[in-house]
Amino acid sequence: MVSILQKTVGFTTILMRLFLHLFMRFFLPYILSCDTIISIPVLVLVLFYKLQFYIWRCAVYRLSAIFLSLTVFFVASFAQAQATKGTVKAQATQKLLEKKITVEFKDTKLADIIEELKDQVKGIQLRMDGKGGVSGNRKLSFTGKDVTVKDVLEGLLKKEGLCYGITSNEKDAYDGSIYLRVGTEFGTLINKK
Repeated sequence: MVSILQKTVGFTTILMRLFLHLFMRFFLPYILSCDTIISIPVLVLVLFYKLQFYIWRCAVYRLSAIFLSLTVFFVASFAQAQATKGTVKAQATQKLLEKKITVEFKDTKLADIIEELKDQVKGIQLRMDGKGGVSGNRKLSFTGKDVTVKDVLEGLLKKEGLCYGITSNEKDAYDGSIYLRVGTEFGTLINKK
């Protein structure tokens, strides 16, 4: 009975060390570059990895460490998946961006373009970062037939040094709105309060 327990504990120790080694080598750099939601569980795993010599001495500690590590890993993965998914309104906006429209803008003010897009795509909300340097008086040009709203926005904004993000925060009154701003990243989820 004792030898079976010793073999099981030895096998779990090897598996856990392999798991932690692979985690530290491949997944940790990626996870730390993602959302801050998961940085605390990752730090707990790093602590376990660094202190494994002391933790692995007892079978109870081993099994609890395996359970805790796997739990933290799956919770962190779930949190990351939810963070990249966005709110219900943000997902609805992403679907609206795939709608095909026909537009012809020639030296048209950005404010007028926004109104035209709102007329053609019912339910879409567009707003500008006025404090950040986006002016409704800026004149833009773009022509497209049967192109997605996403392509229209990218075609209009990219050459002007502008971009857009989608507000994804249920506590924000503008949840699901498209936010025009200075930058280069298109379609990112904005989770600011």
